[in-house]
Amino acid sequence: YYSVALSSDDKYAYMASTAGYGTVIYDVSDPLRPAVVSQLQSDGIPLNYATSADNQTLYIADYSNFTIGDLSDPANPVVTATVALDDNAWDIALSSDESKVFLAGGGLMIIFDVSDPTIPVLLSSVETGDVARGLELSGDNTTVYLANGNSGVQMIDVSDATEPVIGAVSYTHLTLP
Repeated sequence: YYSVALSSDDKYAYMASTAGYGTVIYDVSDPLRPAVVSQLQSDGIPLNYATSADNQTLYIADYSNFTIGDLSDPANPVVTATVALDDNAWDIALSSDESKVFLAGGGLMIIFDVSDPTIPVLLSSVETGDVARGLELSGDNTTVYLANGNSGVQMIDVSDATEPVIGAVSYTHLTLP
């Protein structure tokens, strides 16, 4: 397995299998007896997840795709949307109002409108100048902190999701006291 996410009620674990199993869904309500419930097979290789607060929707950084899954019936999950990407999606974050998804995608940071999870709409993307592998969205949803390979951490202003602006950069080559 490559990555794991938990449902907000801690009842289910979503495990990213790089062995061709897609997303394996476990019932972990009894931590001593986890049980496979089902799997969500997608077109990519799931690397990271974001889940909706109501546990109904799973957003997947699916390597060469961005995938959305309907988990309303965990025993029978369904892919509701897949968007092919020009680069690889490594990490994902969901805005607190669950209307936007942010992807760290190779040389890009990509933003989708997911207010209708069956029809994701590309809002914007910005070239990062390196390999974007991880990201975190600020609590106020205005800044993305991007782990950007040898370029260090980039702060990207996303207060207007249609016009992200690369701001400060904290380089990795530091001299520590």
